Amino acid sequence: LYVSWGGKDAYYISLQETQEITGDVSHSLAPPPLDPELSVKERLLHVRSCLQKDVHTRTQHSIVIYDFKQHYKTLLEACNISMEGIYEDPKVACWLLDPDSKERTLHNMVTNFLPQQ
Repeated sequence: LYVSWGGKDAYYISLQETQEITGDVSHSLAPPPLDPELSVKERLLHVRSCLQKDVHTRTQHSIVIYDFKQHYKTLLEACNISMEGIYEDPKVACWLLDPDSKERTLHNMVTNFLPQQ
């Protein structure tokens, strides 16, 4: 699971107990090492707390997730996390702009709509 709180920084949250690195992966693409002090249960607790915020609080915010439907299904089935709150899906936004176009990847959307980035 990757998370970005803004800007260009992204953070990786592993939901695995152990980390297997194959020899085929470039060092630049390898995931960061797991923190032995942080159990999967604790990681899931924090992920759940972010994704199940009360929608009736004063500080409402939206969370942007590419392919929300797939992420929702995966988190619910694999981690028993139901997502609550306000979510935005760039995949749906792209479809609304041009329903007849081919489905875009996130990389393609960024390249197309934010070429200066």
